[in-house]
Amino acid sequence: MIAATINGMRCKIIYHVGRELTLKTKVCSGVVTFQSESVCILGASTLTIPFSSITTVEMFRLNGLGRMIKLVFAENTIYLSAVRLNLFGYFVVGNFFKTGELYESLKGRIPKDQPN
Repeated sequence: MIAATINGMRCKIIYHVGRELTLKTKVCSGVVTFQSESVCILGASTLTIPFSSITTVEMFRLNGLGRMIKLVFAENTIYLSAVRLNLFGYFVVGNFFKTGELYESLKGRIPKDQPN
């Protein structure tokens, strides 16, 4: 698993690109980095999302198990979470507190005139 530095912290992430997420969804592991005007997710493919195109950042609990972040932008939806352990994309041990820190960091970088 790859680690990323987010506001000075290190975390591992899993993510899924798509409109819905269930317990049976296979996720990818990767790295999230913040650039001056965008968030970049490096994993199976590279996704660069300008902060200006992000319409919604929500944090929720997937089936009451752990925190997930839903990031909606112009073209698609990405679900992501900080994790401690990821086995083949099906079994994940989440990192509850670092997912919260990642959410606050994402939320803080969205332009104030955007609805959230």
